[in-house]
Amino acid sequence: MLFANFSGRWQQLPPEGLKEKANKQLKLPAFFDYLKSLQNDGELLCQMAIPVFGKALEKGLYFDSNIPVGYGLGSSGALCAAIYEGFCENKKRVPKTLPKPKQASVLIQLKKELAQLESFFHGSSSGIDPLICYVRQPVLIGGVGQIEIVSVPESKPDGRGSIFLLDTGISRQTGPFVEHFLAKCREEFFGKRCQSELVPLTDDAIHAFLETRWELLFEMMHEIGLFQFRYLQKMIPPDFKNCWLEGLEGDLFKLKLCGAGGGGFLLGMTQDFEKTRKKLEQFSLTNVLRF
Repeated sequence: MLFANFSGRWQQLPPEGLKEKANKQLKLPAFFDYLKSLQNDGELLCQMAIPVFGKALEKGLYFDSNIPVGYGLGSSGALCAAIYEGFCENKKRVPKTLPKPKQASVLIQLKKELAQLESFFHGSSSGIDPLICYVRQPVLIGGVGQIEIVSVPESKPDGRGSIFLLDTGISRQTGPFVEHFLAKCREEFFGKRCQSELVPLTDDAIHAFLETRWELLFEMMHEIGLFQFRYLQKMIPPDFKNCWLEGLEGDLFKLKLCGAGGGGFLLGMTQDFEKTRKKLEQFSLTNVLRF
């Protein structure tokens, strides 16, 4: 899903002191070294104008973004997409007129190239976040070789129900939580649970969302939230477990992890946004889509 409330763009020569802060926060100088090392080793999957990128950084280039870092909304994905767009010399395009098999082929390669870029930030990346940011459209991934650009439901300003973000106020590093999840997946019990429960639930939730079957999606949000509460306790911030459980025990709202968990935003769904806003008045809620 794309979040219209958040975006980023390249800026040049910010006020004194801001450039250093911005580049340090986003690790741009270190990322430049990462790209240069990959290129020198012949491992870079795309052709990058690395000297041009380096000179631009020296002159004050920085990524001006209101996407909170460490919140699960793809701040690193947006940055990688911007670097690919601005400095890749053989960048791939995905015109709407492309037949689906050709579109899938291009998207798969794009995903690999962008995953390599984002791996700098997380140690491992699927490439999905930067891919969505780069094509600026939602992407649906099915089985092997199945990937396509899709349309999502439009928000209804007067809708009673809502998909929303709950701000935990906690910024976290994605990498450790990704590693925690991957380590659990290597455990036989959890790995089987993921394949038999979480994967089907997620697939059903995606299709319910695309088909605007809101009641079914609410049920799927409950089941996904319950699975995460049972098996991924480490990824749910302690101060929000009671709120999460309150959602599971009632019919007003449901919560699930957004991104790697551990903080940042939680993704929520409710069939009555105004009532939920009052119920959770101690937290900051951001409406994403009304239905």
